[in-house]
Amino acid sequence: MKKLFISADIEGTAGIVNWNETERSVPHDYDYFANQMTREVAAACEGAHDAGVELRQIEVRQQSADHPILWNVPETDYLKFYIFQVV
Repeated sequence: MKKLFISADIEGTAGIVNWNETERSVPHDYDYFANQMTREVAAACEGAHDAGVELRQIEVRQQSADHPILWNVPETDYLKFYIFQVV
């Protein structure tokens, strides 16, 4: 049985050396590292695909109630969590 677990958090992105680089209030740094995190996750997914791992998306979640999303403040919608099944 093939198993795959990918966890990504911007604080763990390659090249981040300062907390400010993870904050949306510093758009140049944040945008760069958000794109870098996306590239890192994409590379992991491509590797899994090349290895023959097939996934089915089961669920998409967001942050818990102690991190509320305010609809008029986009910065509050930042935590994403996906559950996949290996098929």
